[in-house]
Amino acid sequence: RRQLPARSVNTLIRILELNGRVEKGEIRRSTLQDQLTARGYGGAQMRIYADQKDTIGAMRFQHPVRNSLWQSDFKDGPFIDGKPTFFIAFIDDCSRYIVHGEFCHGHNKEIVMASLYRAIQKYGTPKALYFDRGGEFRSRAISRTCSSLNIRVRYTKPRSPASKGKIERYNRTIESFIIESKLGDVKNLEHFNVLFKAWLEECYHSVGHAGLGDGRSPSEAFHGDKEPLRLMDPEFFRKAFLVVEENRRVDKSGCVSFGRGKHVIEGGTGMIGRKVSVVYHCVAPQDVWVEHGGFPPRKATPLAIGEWAARRPGPPPFAEPPVADGSMLLDGALRAHGERDGDPPGQAGRGEGAGPAPDPDPGPAASAAEDAHGGPGPRTGPDPGGQAHASMLLSAAVRESERRGQRSRAAISFKDMLKKKER
Repeated sequence: RRQLPARSVNTLIRILELNGRVEKGEIRRSTLQDQLTARGYGGAQMRIYADQKDTIGAMRFQHPVRNSLWQSDFKDGPFIDGKPTFFIAFIDDCSRYIVHGEFCHGHNKEIVMASLYRAIQKYGTPKALYFDRGGEFRSRAISRTCSSLNIRVRYTKPRSPASKGKIERYNRTIESFIIESKLGDVKNLEHFNVLFKAWLEECYHSVGHAGLGDGRSPSEAFHGDKEPLRLMDPEFFRKAFLVVEENRRVDKSGCVSFGRGKHVIEGGTGMIGRKVSVVYHCVAPQDVWVEHGGFPPRKATPLAIGEWAARRPGPPPFAEPPVADGSMLLDGALRAHGERDGDPPGQAGRGEGAGPAPDPDPGPAASAAEDAHGGPGPRTGPDPGGQAHASMLLSAAVRESERRGQRSRAAISFKDMLKKKER
């Protein structure tokens, strides 16, 4: 039997007969079964010994003062509004007092954080928390919060629910409330939680608890404890329960993916392509804002998808091109070329030995002036009939020559630069 506890009594009798220990039919099944049980080798006893870690009961424990240890766990609840519900509770290990309990739709880290926030808000900070190894209890957000509040987090060993027997026993007690609630008309989840709170105060907290030993109720044990409550500064307490989701990339429309959809960032076009941190509070997950180094915190709202495409957001101010009054490259090249050749700024581009700049084309105004004097060259002598007319023509010719001269000098300088390169 010790070699293989799963062997049946009939198999053991057959082994004895085959090995010549007893004659065939000499020993009866009931006789051998009684002898094995009397010596501690019965079937049920051997199954307990087979795996001591999971089956041998552990010794009971109880912390001496309140808020030394809180245990927590989820429990499946009834269907409400066509959706399944889950019950979460935090129980004080010393007094069996439920510091917080509620039914909710879902079981995730946000619900754990929000329930812990409400429990601490009412009854102060515990010294330690005791969870199972579920994913909703093992998150960076819970570790960060508990580290900020100086709370030690402990987890049960795998497949050992008896180690947190107080919360497991309470989950069986709450079955009586769930059965009673089915007899009435539950309107919604909020109404269901109102019924639960009434049942909790009248049928659990105020009733004597057998586990306390002296017949006290959980309420008397908790509120009668002289251990002071560990209350926190409100602002520090609020910041400790901020949930930070890091490394979320902003897409080209200025949105960030978070939760089950996208959120539009105010002025998010300035963060396009950057990895940001999404921050929200556990009790108000709808209020989301985004943080990134070098940018002030910006609010993010859920993206509303309409029937038509929304107007494209404009570029951020720092990405808009300035008004250009010329090419900075060409201006700089022309200036550097003139400084290297030693030419004055107005003569940049004319190489050595190029000679004086040729006179600009006099244009039609100068020809008109020559016709007024009767041909080229200076004229002497009075010309009363055409003097006023010639003066007007000369003035117009001078202005036109100045305008053309400016364009011609730039063209000549460019031609000289080309000739120099050819040489």
